[in-house]
Amino acid sequence: MNTSNVLLVALLILALAAFAWSFFNYQSVKKEVEVLKDPSLAQRLNEEQTQELLTKVGKVLVLPQEKNPVVAIINDVELLASNQDFYKDAHDGDKLIIYQNARKAIIFDEDANKVVNVGPVFYNNADGTAQPPTTQTDRITIDLRNGSAEPNATVPVRDSLTTNYTFNVTRLSKAANSNYSGITIVDLSEGKASYIEQLQKALGATVVQALPEGEVSASTEVVVIVGTTNK
Repeated sequence: MNTSNVLLVALLILALAAFAWSFFNYQSVKKEVEVLKDPSLAQRLNEEQTQELLTKVGKVLVLPQEKNPVVAIINDVELLASNQDFYKDAHDGDKLIIYQNARKAIIFDEDANKVVNVGPVFYNNADGTAQPPTTQTDRITIDLRNGSAEPNATVPVRDSLTTNYTFNVTRLSKAANSNYSGITIVDLSEGKASYIEQLQKALGATVVQALPEGEVSASTEVVVIVGTTNK
């Protein structure tokens, strides 16, 4: 086979390879376009991605019992952070989750699997001024008491609750005795059942409706007594 024939064969092989590569990419792009053109498929994919994200966040943070939160990808975080401190620790690509009824915003770093920030959502009044969420509606106040012999038993519980804007630990104290077992939630909220359910889920606690005998009265809506846990 002379040089010209070898060159011709080589060019033919390159042409076939280029065609195969182009065809493969065409099929891939065609499939993506077909998915995007089908509203039901596009919506389904979006819902799956959102649900997957919420499942991840729900493992590290107690989420409001609210359907269809607004979910967005943060872009140009530098600009956002220049206007709102809420975004100062975020990065481009982090997810922003907004629960409109619960008035809560969450920034989640999906790559690091961690909550970057949690804060209230502010609505505007008719005159344009900011209207913060009211304590009575949007937060539940907690008196956290140590009912075990371990001096710092309440610390990890307090730290876990401070990542959720719904729960506001306003007082740390000692329980009447140190022989409690597990975690007990005393519900004094008179109607915040959904928040109590969230708190019970977060702590894996037992809920009672009255303070145990010997415990001093509380001005908060909830008393959480941290007792000895089985390790």
